[in-house]
Amino acid sequence: MMLRTNGNGTNGSAANGSGTVGSANAPQDYCGYHFRIARQRLGLSQVALARQLHIDQSAVSRLERGMLPNPSWHLIQEICVVLNLEPHAMIGDAIDNPSTALQPIAQLRGRVAMHFLYVGYHERLPELLGYCLRDLQSVRPTLTALSLTLFTSDKGVRHCYAVYGQGEIQTGERRAVATRPVCALMASWRENQVMCRQTREELPVQGEETALAIDHPLSEGMLGFDLREEELADTESARFWVAEMAEPFVEGMRLVNDRSEIRRQQSELTEVG
Repeated sequence: MMLRTNGNGTNGSAANGSGTVGSANAPQDYCGYHFRIARQRLGLSQVALARQLHIDQSAVSRLERGMLPNPSWHLIQEICVVLNLEPHAMIGDAIDNPSTALQPIAQLRGRVAMHFLYVGYHERLPELLGYCLRDLQSVRPTLTALSLTLFTSDKGVRHCYAVYGQGEIQTGERRAVATRPVCALMASWRENQVMCRQTREELPVQGEETALAIDHPLSEGMLGFDLREEELADTESARFWVAEMAEPFVEGMRLVNDRSEIRRQQSELTEVG
């Protein structure tokens, strides 16, 4: 997979997704044995897991052995939440390539934070999103775009993006924001409603687009986190996933701001000297 940075900020949006809703039942090739590995890693017995899921212990046993026919997608999601696993990692290519496809959410969040450490500055945010999108696709193959919107009191609104298409990832920065969730974020920002928000506020899912507004405890004021998928199997699952992934972005932005402030102070000292 190639990663291409589009420095001129031209529009590189992905094609519209189908927006179809997934089946009520999980695919037949769900990886039940990985549930067992994750359960044992957390030190949970089958009985303890069954209690948290409000199902019989025998159902957990049959699920882990691949003997529970047509488990509901809701049950698969609930198990993944309890075991801290990404639901989409449990199906499809996970059997053939478990080392890359089966990553707990916590590990994925750590990799996102590592990209912030590597990139370091605001100017390279589009490049950062490209690296993040590449990693996120390893557990969520239907993810086709990732964008970050900064609402600043002094520099206006910045909208950085990474889009996958034709075997490569293109990154850049747009002057105009087209997605409805981000437009809603901008409207709230301009109307000074930021102070009325809670620590985290989800926006409604609009077609294939999901957005999450976060009160940012820095000079930016607010951070918009937006993803696009070809298929949105379940609204609640998507919201949970975005909420989980938004936290390392907030921490990463704090790190970027700290570095930028240090660089500014060093520059001022150099000028004085």
